Parts: sequence; C-alpha cells; structure tokens
Amino acid sequence: MKYLVLILFLFSQHLLWANDTLQIMQVSKDLLNALKTRKPYQEYLRTLQTLEAEEMVNQLPNDNYRKAFWINIYNAYTQILLIEVPNSFEDRQTFFTDKKIVIADKKISLDFIEHRILRRSKVKISMGYLKRWFRGKYEKMWALDSLDSRLHFALNCGAKSCPPIQVHSAEFINDQLDRCTEFYLKNECVYQKELNLVFVPKFMGWFRADFGGKKGILELLRNWEIIAPKATPKIEFKDYDWTPAPANFLE
Repeated sequence: MKYLVLILFLFSQHLLWANDTLQIMQVSKDLLNALKTRKPYQEYLRTLQTLEAEEMVNQLPNDNYRKAFWINIYNAYTQILLIEVPNSFEDRQTFFTDKKIVIADKKISLDFIEHRILRRSKVKISMGYLKRWFRGKYEKMWALDSLDSRLHFALNCGAKSCPPIQVHSAEFINDQLDRCTEFYLKNECVYQKELNLVFVPKFMGWFRADFGGKKGILELLRNWEIIAPKATPKIEFKDYDWTPAPANFLE
C-alpha cells in the first residue's frame, strides 16, 4: 500500500509539473493569438513581467519548449512595438536594440531574443561565424542548447520580406519549423537552371554560418527540392524589402 501511495504522489507531482510547463507555453500562445484576433493582450504582458527567471528554466525544460516559447514571444513583441509605436520601424537599429521587452523583470530587446537566446550568443554582424565570449546570466539560463537554423524561417521582424507568423507549440515545433522552412523557401527562392543560378532570401547571407555556409545552403535547397539533387548553382542573395508589414499571420 505504501508503495502505491508513493507512486500516486510522484504521479501527481509529475502532473503538476506538466501543468506548470503548459501554463507558461500557453501564455506565449495566448498572447500571440490575442494579437492575431485583435483582442486585449495586456494581461499576458503582466504575467510575463512577473515570472521568476529560474522558474522559466524549469518550465522550459528543453529546446522544443524554448524554441516555441521564444519564437512566439519575439513575434508577439514585434507586433506590439508596431502597434504601440507605429513609426518605430523608421529607426530599425533602435527598433531591434531598445530594451522595451520585460520578461521575468528583466528588460531585453528583440536582438537579445534572436541573437543571444535563439542563436546562442552569436555576434549579429558576423554572418554567424563569431560568438560572444562573455555571456550574461540570462543568456546562459535561457539560451537554446543547440542552434536550429529553421528558426530564421519562423521569426517575423515586421518587414514585408519576413516569414509569416504562426503560433508555435512545443509538442509540434519540429513539424511546424519544417513547414515554415518549406513554405518560405518555395515562395522566396528562384532557381534559374539554364543559368545555373539560384536566388535565396537575404538573411541566409546575413547568417550563412547558421546554415553551414554556402555548401549547407545548397544542401538545404536540395532537401526541399528547390534545386535538383546534384545541382550546384551559384547563390545570389535577394534584396530585403523592409517595407513595414504588420499582422502578417499565416492562416
């Protein structure tokens, strides 16, 4: 009997932990859904502001949770900044670097989420080849264990050339990122077989090391059947259209 009681206790604790994990993920999803449907979202911001930093680590126990949570948060706050300060996109440097996001009582920026958490402290202007030597407390606590280049096809910075927004879940994150990658590549890449030339999104050049360099980019294009299995075309990076395009949600 005592073993049965112990088993039931441990099971109840597991359910409690699971519910806690679901709660923080649900906040990120509810926030993004509120923005998509143009409903009030301030209560979700207050919840995020009052989280405990250490508790976030417990509630985001692996990269699947961290990727889904932080992609949702990045996309949500991009929309919030565009809503609350419509002309803020005119100064893109400030837009991405200003610490206007409060998570667990810590003020961070869009760049912090993208380059320090999701890209694991990569230097922004280095094509992905350089990493920050000195990492802060929150970078170490919240960062992914490994870099996933597919996140670039899921992050929306508010520009016309950005991938569309969708709400991500930890349970389905790999399938979702695959769909984001396939959708964006097949809509943005232009393969001119007769010229042995392929045009790819600009950010694949900005962060080319994330994709394994030009060799890795070609392999990615082959995997998604953008180019033929043995093709080795010259890569050209398309111009990026920075025209503001808020509320670009994938239906």
